[in-house]
Amino acid sequence: ALLAEYLGGTFVNLTNVDGIYNADPRDYPDAHRFDEIGYDNLISLIQESGSKPGQNVVLDLACCMILKRSKILGAVMDGADLGNFSNFVNNLSFTGTLIKDIENETPVAESEKPKKSSKKKVLKKKSAYKKGSWRDEYETPDPRDIKF
Repeated sequence: ALLAEYLGGTFVNLTNVDGIYNADPRDYPDAHRFDEIGYDNLISLIQESGSKPGQNVVLDLACCMILKRSKILGAVMDGADLGNFSNFVNNLSFTGTLIKDIENETPVAESEKPKKSSKKKVLKKKSAYKKGSWRDEYETPDPRDIKF
């Protein structure tokens, strides 16, 4: 985000998901992928997810704040699909989420969030960090208090 800001360019995040969802699609089968999302809704989603180190969120809060501060166009898409990335670069139709300034954007309501799946989750390998580590004490910063 800082490089895009410095160069006046577009921010692109090639990741292991095909965009930004209203909930983790692995936990919520009915999760909805946004074709586009405004900075404020994106920041709200990141805050609600409890953006802490080691969690699986597509973008962190600091990145979102930089995008908002400089009104940088952003895109999130699956990095394994280079043809899709090529479509984006060539201004063709692509699968992913555009992050942009949307005036008067309707906030994502709590009622729009999907219900959790009744399927049992596969147990993941436990973290090497022990209880009482710095991760347990980490608090999500308020974006209004972040100074760049």
